[in-house]
Amino acid sequence: MRRAVSTNQRMYFDLELSGQYLLSGDTEGVVSVWDTTLPPSEGKDPVLQPILQFQAQKDCVNGISLHP
Repeated sequence: MRRAVSTNQRMYFDLELSGQYLLSGDTEGVVSVWDTTLPPSEGKDPVLQPILQFQAQKDCVNGISLHP
């Protein structure tokens, strides 16, 4: 999994209760959602691509949490 982080701030993430979905923000204000049950891309440096991304704000999203 990759995200844009160009700060010394802590960048938090949250895992959905079942463990299937991981969510995190980045320094560009984008929130990404990954499905942890999917396989990563093939190649030398495999990467799990997000299944959803959206612009949450125009500033850093350094924390995210889910509520059941």
